[in-house]
Amino acid sequence: MRATNWSAWTNPDEAARRAAGRRQYNAHRRLLAALRRCELARMIVESGALPFGRGAEYARRLGVSRATVCRDLARLLRPAAIGW
Repeated sequence: MRATNWSAWTNPDEAARRAAGRRQYNAHRRLLAALRRCELARMIVESGALPFGRGAEYARRLGVSRATVCRDLARLLRPAAIGW
């Protein structure tokens, strides 16, 4: 791994490659989050119960933290969630 000097000049090609890498990484994370939210919605419909108080169970099944499930649930319950 090379040392990085953040104040050093970066040529435009290197900057473009870095930006493309960040875009690809962030797109992958957005895809994973959308798939996780779809799975959470499926689990909620499958259980037939309101999701409140079941965050720990959903988090365990999805392999994420309860805070992530809480944020995903808030996103699903937002009126604009259908429009993506």
